[in-house]
Amino acid sequence: MQRATALALLGLSALVLLPGSSSFSISPLAPPSSTSPLSTRAPPFAALGAPLLRSPHQTQGFPVLRMAEEGKESKEEEEAAPEAAAEEAAAEEEAPEEDPFAGLALDSPEFLKRKIEILEKELSDAQADTASLDDLVKRNILKTSSAAELKDTYIRLAADFENFRRRSATDLTNAKNAALTSVLKDMVTVLDNFELAAANVKPETDKEESIKSSYDALGKQLTNSLTKLGVVAIDPLGEEFNPMLHDAIQQAESTEYAEGKVCQALQRGYKVGEQTLRAAVVVVSAGPGPEGGEEPAKEEAAAEE
Repeated sequence: MQRATALALLGLSALVLLPGSSSFSISPLAPPSSTSPLSTRAPPFAALGAPLLRSPHQTQGFPVLRMAEEGKESKEEEEAAPEAAAEEAAAEEEAPEEDPFAGLALDSPEFLKRKIEILEKELSDAQADTASLDDLVKRNILKTSSAAELKDTYIRLAADFENFRRRSATDLTNAKNAALTSVLKDMVTVLDNFELAAANVKPETDKEESIKSSYDALGKQLTNSLTKLGVVAIDPLGEEFNPMLHDAIQQAESTEYAEGKVCQALQRGYKVGEQTLRAAVVVVSAGPGPEGGEEPAKEEAAAEE
């Protein structure tokens, strides 16, 4: 006890390894003196104590600590991965699917073309799947019964697609004809106005005759354009009344045409192929018809009108 107290009073002691010796000695440290030339020198044990007190892991950049931190980061990444995947899946579910038919009318040609493109892609995918099935059966990976069921599904899909393609081709043709019919009806009305003007204009001077000739030329161009588009005029005079081609507004007695036949055409009709573009407005004969049973030729009747 007395010895410990004495050491405390004398100051800090340290183990010093004497040069050329294997023994240690205890040397008290004297208080630093500003006048002593040795006051600026480090304690004799400082050079020896520093390496002894330094951790061997410090010279390697703390690998143990770094490994622990990397393990912690890896664990955090593994824990965050399922959450990120779940968030991504939720975002995909929340995101609205793009409608391939957006802005397209159900009866439009563009809608039918888009539908055919989608079905062709599905059929191509099904064909690729069928080839893969054959390969899996050959490699004994897939049972023959399962492959047969999938092939039946593909065959039904191919048949449905072929039927749809035929219907789509028909619908597309009908849609084009409907659009063409709508345009041709307007053009026919314009042609009626040209013919009406030509029938009522009576030129008196050379200038007026020149103007009338110009309008007649435009009317002929319009008629030629309609002919190129397949428009055919309906000539009903002397024909049996046909409700699909004729629009009867009245019946009248006629000694020229037999009962039930068209005796007068009030407005010319037109048709495109087998489709009636506009029915001819006619008057139907109520009899008694010609005495000799012979009706005038269409050319003569047209000349008389």
